[in-house]
Amino acid sequence: MNSHLSLPKAMISSLRRPVIYTAAFIAAMNIMTSAQAAVFTAGFETSEGYDNSEFANVAGQKGWTINDATDQVSFFQFLGTPTNNAAALGGNYFEPSVNRVVLEHGVNTSLNNTRVSLSLNFVASTNFPGRDSFSVIFDNDNDANNVPQFSIAFEPDPVLTDRLNIVWYDALNARTSSLNALFYGGLYDLSVEFDASGADTLFSARVEDLSTTQGINFNGTLDGASTASLANLGVGFTLDPTAQGFGDNFMLFDDVVVSKGGAQSVPETGVGLAWLAVLGVLGMGRVFVSGRSHTT
Repeated sequence: MNSHLSLPKAMISSLRRPVIYTAAFIAAMNIMTSAQAAVFTAGFETSEGYDNSEFANVAGQKGWTINDATDQVSFFQFLGTPTNNAAALGGNYFEPSVNRVVLEHGVNTSLNNTRVSLSLNFVASTNFPGRDSFSVIFDNDNDANNVPQFSIAFEPDPVLTDRLNIVWYDALNARTSSLNALFYGGLYDLSVEFDASGADTLFSARVEDLSTTQGINFNGTLDGASTASLANLGVGFTLDPTAQGFGDNFMLFDDVVVSKGGAQSVPETGVGLAWLAVLGVLGMGRVFVSGRSHTT
């Protein structure tokens, strides 16, 4: 256990957890068309049967499982308003006992003709180096320790410490970069659609910054995956291989929707979030992220 991580827990035992604010919270709600049929949804509210109190674990509730027994590696936070609950995964309270933590929920559908959407927010570590990777996992079996059919990862940029690079992995764990990044503290919407094509499955994904509605699109081919299943949808927390321990960074996710049929098409690539990476690389300034106005 990280001793510095246990201190905040004791200090706030009589307080409600802080709110992660964003001006565009209302826009974060994922709206399905009437042509889509929901397979799985999660908003993490008490009305859905969740105990989202201060020290509750997400794992063990409503079908969510985790491959690490450490208390409060999966937990709840407010996101956007003091009444909206989101799930979180990471080292905010304690350090996991395994190098790759997976929190997932059974979906049990085919990958083909499936659309997945969820809201995301990433909170940076307060210690150094403490910059770990996070991911959204599309798992084709019930073993969290296996390489999943597909995952979209958010990996710390090795130079620009305020952002996470967006990459994806296939069933062979081959890494492909989207050539884009997002910032800690921003609220984003991730949507992914899958469609079989011959023996393969094509995916198209969009990451949208909900404070600006600007986004980036990327796509790819999952070889031989035309009949692949989506057994579990999950999120991951992976130790920085160059660090001796996890940081107290974490990811929040909310408004999870898995639907079938009549999937909405991801818009054509526009200006997108590519300018986020350009601004950082060229040293031209920063953008408005998570309610904080920076010089542009």
